Amino acid sequence: MSAVRRPVFFNKNLSKCQTSSILGASWGAFSTIVAKLGLPFDVSIEEVSVEAKKASLVLFAATKGNHGRAVAFMGRLHSLPARGTVVSRTGDYDEVVRVTANEAEATFGGILIQDTSFPGYKEIPARIVEGYSSMPKEEDDQLSDLVVKHSKSHDSLAKVVAVEPNTAGCLTVSYTAWPSFQNHIDASLTVSDFEAHSATEYLKSQDIASCPGGASGLATPRHLAASHREDSGPNENTAVLLLSTEGSRPYNIPVNTSSDDPVLLTQILTRVESTNLTLSLSAGTSEGAVANYIQSWLSHRKIVSHHYESLLGPPSIVGVVRGAGYGKSLTITGYVDTVSSAAYASDPVSGGLSTRNPREIIYGRGSLNTETRVAAGMATLVHALLSKTKLKDDVIFATVAGEENTSHGASKIVEAGWRADGALITGPTKLGLVTYPKGSCWVGVEILELCKGKVSSYPASCQIDIEFRMVPAYILKQIQEKDSSFKYKEPKILRQRPALNTPTDREFAKTVLKAAEKILAMEVRAEGNPAGVPSVIFGPVGEELHDKEAWVDVESIKMTTGMLGRLVEISVLEHWDRPSLWMYIR
Repeated sequence: MSAVRRPVFFNKNLSKCQTSSILGASWGAFSTIVAKLGLPFDVSIEEVSVEAKKASLVLFAATKGNHGRAVAFMGRLHSLPARGTVVSRTGDYDEVVRVTANEAEATFGGILIQDTSFPGYKEIPARIVEGYSSMPKEEDDQLSDLVVKHSKSHDSLAKVVAVEPNTAGCLTVSYTAWPSFQNHIDASLTVSDFEAHSATEYLKSQDIASCPGGASGLATPRHLAASHREDSGPNENTAVLLLSTEGSRPYNIPVNTSSDDPVLLTQILTRVESTNLTLSLSAGTSEGAVANYIQSWLSHRKIVSHHYESLLGPPSIVGVVRGAGYGKSLTITGYVDTVSSAAYASDPVSGGLSTRNPREIIYGRGSLNTETRVAAGMATLVHALLSKTKLKDDVIFATVAGEENTSHGASKIVEAGWRADGALITGPTKLGLVTYPKGSCWVGVEILELCKGKVSSYPASCQIDIEFRMVPAYILKQIQEKDSSFKYKEPKILRQRPALNTPTDREFAKTVLKAAEKILAMEVRAEGNPAGVPSVIFGPVGEELHDKEAWVDVESIKMTTGMLGRLVEISVLEHWDRPSLWMYIR
């Protein structure tokens, strides 16, 4: 690490089961078995094994990770049945612990050896903590030397930082360890899963086996050096002791949540499959994965986020940076679902960089129409966060689900009560300002008499749904003109969202126009019409929205993000007349 020139000490003295978790699990299991069997604590391991086998004891742990493997090792050591030694389930970690505790209680001779405490279960976790207390003795020489040298060269004592990855199951506060632990902790923080993964890869290159939980210690000084160097980050006089109780284990490689660069974010989002389930010819994946990524990204920056589920599909996410509450609030909104990738010409989730005439572009399904607008909004929210003390009111970022079909996600957010004084919808306007979203209209059409008078396996009629933004209404007439046998019933409107409008002379529209012209250093075209409900759209340059290939211009991503940032700055200093608008829905 270039930021740390003094030594970095890392404990890699792992036990036979490849993890220092054996220190806690061994004492936790041994002392619990001895207490349950009424044996003295100076009894031999051999005698404990004999008596435990007679009592048909079974050890349970709610993880197949390092602690679980350590418990399994103790089961083998005491000749206990392997059945039920390690329990692995999917879902919420706390729920897994509860389910495993119930299974242990329902099993004859079952004992839960878990390092997570909860109401009514504190004694065994306390014993596990006692087992961990032997670890500092192993590092006593190094640690004492480090603390002494640090104290001699500084006015303050060494600082202790507790750290976990964002999604670690261990983030729940321990009922037993924390009360005695908290007074010795100077700071606690989380690092992104990707930062922890990167640290794991570095340790691997140094022949140190670890996992993201264990490597978080290495990710911490890197994180502090990058984000908090002046107040708490390491410098050229810093010596660091990294303590890891986690050995190597398999895990899913995470997506990078540490970047604020809108271009890189566009690439990342494009690479996450997010086809709309209801519109995909090939089995759609839905927006669930990308929604989870966005919420993790917000969480990593301690930005308050809200998760709204819908019966019709995946969740919508709202992130908000709060202001003082005496100004005008601003909403930036986008969506993350894409149409089917079945007919896409190349890799739909490539997110790769290329050039065209001769500008740099990003390829991939949704790169122009979907991912760029979300990436620009995310980067702008960070801009607002860094300006938080100056904000007169809230800056809200909303990514809505199901836009390509029913816009149910946007409806869900409005139902939850979210409102703003002004809203900008990012969209592919080629850096122009559009003040009237076209709206949408889905109709149902029954096609008739395809095989009248003939013996056929085809049905006499079929129902199709048509979205008139993509398929114009007159196409039915065109088909009928070419083939007189083509007949259909009068189309029926299934659902619709009316076109909206913000007159270009409204203060909000003029404020957005001012921000755009400041960033682009040129006159910006504004399109509007005299009727409808206010709304504003602005976004990047690109081509082939729903065609066989799609791309977005990289420079226009930067300009779009710059315009949004400038809009936030202007909104802090200036007010516009309230147009009573939200998104382009009613």
